[in-house]
Amino acid sequence: MQFITGGRPIPADDVRDISDRSCRMWDEHGFGPWAALEASTERWVGRIGLNLLHWWPDADKWEIGFELSPAYWGRGLATEGALEAVAFAFNDVGLERIISVTRPDHLASRRVMEKCGLVLQGSREPQGGRVAVVWYALDRSDYKRISDSN
Repeated sequence: MQFITGGRPIPADDVRDISDRSCRMWDEHGFGPWAALEASTERWVGRIGLNLLHWWPDADKWEIGFELSPAYWGRGLATEGALEAVAFAFNDVGLERIISVTRPDHLASRRVMEKCGLVLQGSREPQGGRVAVVWYALDRSDYKRISDSN
């Protein structure tokens, strides 16, 4: 949560709200963030996948998100999961465009987004007291062109 909350713990009520929102995504859309589990122990290490950003000002609100416990950073897990989420978004869900947002100084997240083919679109200062973000996007047509050439 270093880059989401500035390293502050999330209050229990907020954790419940996040969990409830994730469950609603699954109920309403049939998909949402996936639990990221360590393969050998099946221990929960975070979440990766599609996340609906209701607060995002543009029409395309489905984000590729990845949040992992710091003990699992630097192992390629975010990239592996995010690549699966990109393929799922376009091949299974049929989205036309996906986005991903992060704080400008979160260079590791930005590298994951770029490895997944997302392209920097710019920066924004969202409403509602949210911190400034940079945002990336990938269109279905570009994904298909990239995946067809591999």
